[in-house]
Amino acid sequence: SFALRLQGKICGALTLCAAEKNFFRDREVTLLEEVALDISFALEKMEGDRQKLRIERALHASEQRYRRLFDEATEGIALADVETGELLDCNQALAKMTGFEREELIGKPQAVLHPPEAGIPAVTSSFASHRGDSQGYVILTEIMTKAGEIKPVEIKAHTLEID
Repeated sequence: SFALRLQGKICGALTLCAAEKNFFRDREVTLLEEVALDISFALEKMEGDRQKLRIERALHASEQRYRRLFDEATEGIALADVETGELLDCNQALAKMTGFEREELIGKPQAVLHPPEAGIPAVTSSFASHRGDSQGYVILTEIMTKAGEIKPVEIKAHTLEID
């Protein structure tokens, strides 16, 4: 008998029987030990693959939950690059609130959502005030719709690392 191991613990045995005493010579015993090691390696690989699959499924489920919460929120949500102010994503509520289509906002500077400010073409002062803030706080400001209408809003923003 040769132990089969999974994560360092015996999980089974490779057992061979012979009708004769001392049937297996040293060469065969060494070969069978190697076979048991190969089987153990394959079991580890299979377990690793199952673990990876479980992790991938959990990640996919988490992404689905996030996406659903993001998309179905009734408040406008936008993700923007902290350095450039480029809008990376937004939900349908923000698009509806501003009169833009999501596709029109993604890739644009967040400044398109605010009345023009002198000297700050891509990053508004309200956006800049949130840089480096991991806690977030609420500011009162204004957004501008696609039609040019100015709307007062409360914005809570904070930085978070993505990827």
